[in-house]
Amino acid sequence: MATSGLLRIARSFPRRSHAPSPLSRRVATTMASSPHVIVLSSDSEDGGERAAAAKRARRASPDASPRPRPSPPSAARDAGDVGGKTDASPTTTTALPFDRCDPLFSCGFALTACPRLELEPGFADCNAAPSRGARLSDLVTGSPRNALVSNFMVDPVWLFTSLPALRNVGGHLAIAMGDDRMAEATRQALKVFACRGCLSATLTRPPTPAFGTHHSKFFALEYGWGVCVVVVTGNFIPQEYEAKTQALWFQKFPWKDPESPPSSDFEEQLLNYIAKLELSEAAAAAALLRALRRCDFSSARADLVTSVPGNHRGQDHALYATGRLRSLLSRAGGFSDALVGSGGSQLVAQCSSLGKLNEAWLSSWTEAASGGTSRSGAPLGPPAGAARTTTKTTEKEDGEKDGPPPSPLALSIVWPTAEEVRTSVEGWSGGGSVPGRSETLALPSIARRLCRWDGGPGRRSRAVPHAKIYCRFEPDSGQLAWCLVGSANFSVAAWGSATKAGDSSYVRSWEVGVLLTPGREAAYRRHRHRGFNGGCVPSSGGGAAAGAAAASGAAPFPPGSLLLAAGRATGARSGPLPADRANFVDFYAAGRAPGQKAAAAAAGEQAGPSARAAAAEAKAEVVELPIPFPLPPPRYRQDQDQPWTTDVVFAGPDSLGRYLSAD
Repeated sequence: MATSGLLRIARSFPRRSHAPSPLSRRVATTMASSPHVIVLSSDSEDGGERAAAAKRARRASPDASPRPRPSPPSAARDAGDVGGKTDASPTTTTALPFDRCDPLFSCGFALTACPRLELEPGFADCNAAPSRGARLSDLVTGSPRNALVSNFMVDPVWLFTSLPALRNVGGHLAIAMGDDRMAEATRQALKVFACRGCLSATLTRPPTPAFGTHHSKFFALEYGWGVCVVVVTGNFIPQEYEAKTQALWFQKFPWKDPESPPSSDFEEQLLNYIAKLELSEAAAAAALLRALRRCDFSSARADLVTSVPGNHRGQDHALYATGRLRSLLSRAGGFSDALVGSGGSQLVAQCSSLGKLNEAWLSSWTEAASGGTSRSGAPLGPPAGAARTTTKTTEKEDGEKDGPPPSPLALSIVWPTAEEVRTSVEGWSGGGSVPGRSETLALPSIARRLCRWDGGPGRRSRAVPHAKIYCRFEPDSGQLAWCLVGSANFSVAAWGSATKAGDSSYVRSWEVGVLLTPGREAAYRRHRHRGFNGGCVPSSGGGAAAGAAAASGAAPFPPGSLLLAAGRATGARSGPLPADRANFVDFYAAGRAPGQKAAAAAAGEQAGPSARAAAAEAKAEVVELPIPFPLPPPRYRQDQDQPWTTDVVFAGPDSLGRYLSAD
């Protein structure tokens, strides 16, 4: 990036320009001049595959006859029919009823907005929570005192234009990023901003071993009222927030007071992770850590799951990656009895990059994800169909091993098919963010577990998935035991390689995610800080509440924000729920929650222990999570579905009339 260009960016700060970034302009220019040229930038986030999935161009075959480029899908196609046309015009979206979008009802977990999909005919008619999404600009607001931005890829122009609040950081902005291809341009941009007095910011590339990377995606923002933590699944580049399926989790935390505990598990995990980053500006890092130490994280409605590079033994093994997941679930309770045993729940992993996973590693991860106890005290145990083989096998060079295959029901891996990428709103180019390798997808340990993306529940079938979502569910009812969302793809680099003894692991990459469990959510609903929103008030509000919000560095919810509702976002804490409403929480996939809980609770007034247990079950608070794929996910159809890979040339035009051909 030229210095003159950086100066223009810096000068735009006072005007808060929202012009498209150079990356966006470059893509638009390429598309306009060469509509049949596809450039796939495979940004593999696992170090082992990053070099193999490097940037490459796929040009149209010379003998292929030019075909007219169809109209954009936003104006010409229904979400479920790529080839057909309709006379329907794009429909603008409207805000959802508050009880469908309030993060209180979704554990702070939401899909991000997808502007390209919002233009699809009929999209606005779908009133389901997963269909819409939260915008980062709804969460990163106001004037932070200090801030930490962490990601694999960071486009500084897009970051500051899309999130103007980051221009207003009064203290120091620390950026931790992993992609060395963008690091120098980002560093030069921050120098220009500092020279012009626009921003005090530094860039850190945390140290990583070979085949690892800094891949964590989150914000930590200090305000006058406390701290906001936002965990995301997308890189901070424009392409990933325009037409892709992404997810996020956020929560606002107040400062400690005399009633606050000295510390909490969420606090210790977050502080430990940030300290290990070794941010380049020591004074700024120390100020941020001091602020976090003053914050009350005891109301956290999720548990933090991080990965830190290194060989973790003993007690440290339970702090990171798979060891952390195992530790949290082994202590978790309050799950519904419907999720217990081999006849109950299953596991699913949805990601945007896959490592070479052998059966031994998959079995170890499945075991770690099998912990927890129900309300009656019964262990959840292995998922339905989990393989039990005693045949001793040895690993082959390609990561595979002999022996009977496990049931496909134990663990499913959601991965888009080539057809799903082709028919997406981005067409073939959308697959560049899902850098799969054919040799990896063809491994029997992975191939037998593959499931289609579909995206039906959230109307996201035409938005290429870049989210990373792991969960355990009961297929008949759509009930969830737990859900994990964050930056970690399904790879050994992210989750660690465990020893045979299971008391140590070696992790290569930096990752951050959150584990949502019914027990944690129930504790949040009993907490005195339930409903704390950092002083945010409706944009139409005023008076003392608005003045207090401004003084604390907060900002009104933007007009049309899905986090805003009349009469609800008042700037005050909601307070804990009554004890009889906060005993239990049940998670369900969005759109599949039962509607007869109240009737069942009334019917349970008859005598008898089983009836009383049924009544307690019926009184559980029902929380719908916006899982964007069906549960159970549809399995690949033999001889019909091909997994999307970036090293195979697939035939046929995409949704924009473009073709792939050999390099």
